[in-house]
Amino acid sequence: MEERYFITPPGGIKIKWGVPTDLQELYRQMKLWLEDKGFAKETSLEKKYDERIKPGGKEIFIRWEAGKDASDYFSYKIIIEFLLVAIKEIEVQEGSIKRKLSTGTLEVDIISYIEYGKKWGGLGPLSRIYYKIIAKQRLKDYADDLYDKIYKFQNFIKDFIGLTA
Repeated sequence: MEERYFITPPGGIKIKWGVPTDLQELYRQMKLWLEDKGFAKETSLEKKYDERIKPGGKEIFIRWEAGKDASDYFSYKIIIEFLLVAIKEIEVQEGSIKRKLSTGTLEVDIISYIEYGKKWGGLGPLSRIYYKIIAKQRLKDYADDLYDKIYKFQNFIKDFIGLTA
């Protein structure tokens, strides 16, 4: 009786940009943010990495899966997908420092939901009573909490890459 309550639209929220970006630092900062909030461990985050060399530059797809238990009944889940198209390395002079940045089309999709009922699935009528009486209010509280965290994460990414609004 495991169910999902989506915080983001099921297709996710998208951040798309095409300006030169320090992808390695963005990747590192996003990973640190998730680790600091308890959603991931360094070794368990990346579930898929696919890189292809194309005539116009590299094409990279990365999928992260993160999550944590909010209680015995509710778990937070976050899926982050990176799609990087026509990626090329460039050097940019910033004052007296040369930095290597990546340019191309970059997209980050964030999907977030609350999973519940997994651990209580075998209880039958008792779990239905719990859900109808208590869990609905708790689900709303947990949904508000995860919503706040996800949109702070989105703003963190936008701030890093210099997107506004």
